[in-house]
Amino acid sequence: KLNDLIKLDNEIEQMKKKMFRDELTGLLNRRGLAEVYYSLMNDENRTSFAVEDCIMFIDIDKFKNINDKYGHIAGDLIIKYIGKILHSSLRENDLIGRIYGDEFLIIFKKTKIGVAKSIAERLRKKIEKAIFYYKTNPIKVTISAGLCKINKWNSFDETIEHVDKLMYEAKQEGNKIIFL
Repeated sequence: KLNDLIKLDNEIEQMKKKMFRDELTGLLNRRGLAEVYYSLMNDENRTSFAVEDCIMFIDIDKFKNINDKYGHIAGDLIIKYIGKILHSSLRENDLIGRIYGDEFLIIFKKTKIGVAKSIAERLRKKIEKAIFYYKTNPIKVTISAGLCKINKWNSFDETIEHVDKLMYEAKQEGNKIIFL
């Protein structure tokens, strides 16, 4: 019976991983990010209003053009590659997930907005300088993003809606980050 319980426990853990992870990138998915967000907001050790958390909503510029020109396989490879660049460039404390098709969300835990701005700009430049290859075709990619402090009184959806508006403002010019 103990072995059955251990096996069942392992199966439950595997299901949880699948529930909270994006299949394409291995990053957190929307559900996983929401879980992290609410656990962060409900952490009893973080009652101080001096603690800042920031959130960044990232969108790949002109991604539809990439899919149209090179195909969806190329688009998927670019999403995976950008996910790896973002993930490998973040600090251990930061959280990243793929929230929608070509959009990513980063939560900067215990991070002042000035520090988050510096990290965000470094990420933008790193992706701008990268050259992605599909077959023998070099593909240049840029991102646009919105970044703001997390209002601890807002729900996950309200926070996403707010930072999403900043991202769409940045997309008007492209390859830009709008900070608030």
